[in-house]
Amino acid sequence: MDFVNTENTIEIKPLSEVLAYQNEDIVYRFMDHFDLDWEASSDIFEETKKWLWLLASSKQQNLNSGEKKITLFVDESLLIVDEMWHTFILFTVDYRKFCQENFGFFIDHSPTSKADKEDYYKKMKSDPEGMKNEKEEKLKLQYSFIYDHLGEETLVKWYGEFPEKYSLEIIKDLKKG
Repeated sequence: MDFVNTENTIEIKPLSEVLAYQNEDIVYRFMDHFDLDWEASSDIFEETKKWLWLLASSKQQNLNSGEKKITLFVDESLLIVDEMWHTFILFTVDYRKFCQENFGFFIDHSPTSKADKEDYYKKMKSDPEGMKNEKEEKLKLQYSFIYDHLGEETLVKWYGEFPEKYSLEIIKDLKKG
């Protein structure tokens, strides 16, 4: 997630204002690609808006503290949120406007690069226990940040319910043609 901010300050809108954003076209497009009903797709869109707000909040915290304390990442539990994020990004004008109006900057979606993957596999091969511990520490920070900013209900939904409802295998099965 990168952005250009010449004033070194971020003022994001409250979560309630971010969640008030509605766009049926995004939800319908998602439904065109996944065998999910309106209710489930709308729920995933709500969670995606929370995720984007959380990304902006982490950037705000890092900027305000002067150091990179938290880096949020999509893991296996949040794959369905990532799929909705991809759908939202397809509506480029709407997505850009949403980001600008709610966060003051564009939230880039940056997939893992080839070099990052190669580096990860190299480190995993040389120090699997160290890499496991590093991932666990990053997840602890992420869980804590989610809990502090969005509450227990969201944390349980994302890391308890979503992995069961929307595992990689289930997402593959839900994809249409």
